[in-house]
Amino acid sequence: MYKTFRIISLAIAGGLFLFSAVVFFLLSNQVITPERTSSMEIFKTMVPVAIVLGIGASYMIGNKLLRKAQQEKGFKNKMEKFQSLSIVKLALLEAPGLLAVAAALLTGEIQFLFIALALVIVMIIGIPTKEKLATQLKLSPSETNELMNS
Repeated sequence: MYKTFRIISLAIAGGLFLFSAVVFFLLSNQVITPERTSSMEIFKTMVPVAIVLGIGASYMIGNKLLRKAQQEKGFKNKMEKFQSLSIVKLALLEAPGLLAVAAALLTGEIQFLFIALALVIVMIIGIPTKEKLATQLKLSPSETNELMNS
């Protein structure tokens, strides 16, 4: 189960990274040349606000769902809840990243892609090791052993 969780987490982060890389390629090779208009200045406010809201919601909702996962009975149930909460947390981090990539695509300003890259790094750093996962879920010794062997 841990391998599945890890693959899902890396796939979500990898998708944002790949989208960012494609947009970077398109912009740097001038395949796409967006029009520079003053209405695009709104992204300079929207992206940081989205990041603050996304990260805040990710941790608040993630912690709430983690408490529910800790109360589950049985290793399999705890892992299923943890996978669900991880997907929710990653989606809340991915949303501002997607907005940043869209802003880069629409405005032609590559600095928005650095924001998306920073969020990819946060996503990857946030993937817990088996040891940290056992601690977070407050697994019993037998459940911890099951996790370590999965």
